[in-house]
Amino acid sequence: MELTGKSVVLVPVDLSAEATLSPGLVSLLEQVDVVLLGYYPTPAQTAPSQLRETKGEEAQRRLSAVAGQFGSSNGSLVTRIVFTHDRQDPIDRIAAQKSCDAVLIPGDGTDEPFARMLVPLRDRRNAERILAVAADLLSDADTSVTLFHVPEAADGVESGEALLATARDQLIDRGIGPSRIDTNVAAPGNPAAGIREKAEGFDLIVAGESEPVSRTNILGGIYRALQPTLTIPQIVVRRLDS
Repeated sequence: MELTGKSVVLVPVDLSAEATLSPGLVSLLEQVDVVLLGYYPTPAQTAPSQLRETKGEEAQRRLSAVAGQFGSSNGSLVTRIVFTHDRQDPIDRIAAQKSCDAVLIPGDGTDEPFARMLVPLRDRRNAERILAVAADLLSDADTSVTLFHVPEAADGVESGEALLATARDQLIDRGIGPSRIDTNVAAPGNPAAGIREKAEGFDLIVAGESEPVSRTNILGGIYRALQPTLTIPQIVVRRLDS
């Protein structure tokens, strides 16, 4: 199936066990193009091709079950299966091959539609890509969004307010109603700590990488540090080298 031109989100799924995505997460992902990557971890002493021979049908059945959750998608759905020794390698590779804008880091979702999205913005770098993905996710949903900034020093508060005001205007220009958008500049401090604290009460984070990365490196900067500390799903928007 061809992609529709919406944002493209890579969704990795571990096929070594029965897998599902939370209904709330699926409902939001149905607004974008999804590359559903089923990966089957392979023991170091076993060749991936060998495991595929014995587990291929099982993996396909499990991936088809997850794909079947996308019943009313406004975007497209592409599926891939890989047997791999290294989980990260196919995620990096397929994200590059499919020109994915973002990668999902699964977390604890909810059966209910997602009500609150948090979008941390550190500066203007990558902000346009982050807001484009967020706007696509919000395009046909009732989810509200909070644009969030943590200045590292007191003299960064004013520029942070300007950053979020511009971001709010960009979301409005992309069709998101003003009543659905909130902005919040936190007290100066550590950005990662501020995001962790703010994330409580939100259903999803849409964040960008804080440092430039290549097409073969998905996570970088503070968001790599956030990954193991947050339980809610995160969509990390890739920041590509120009």
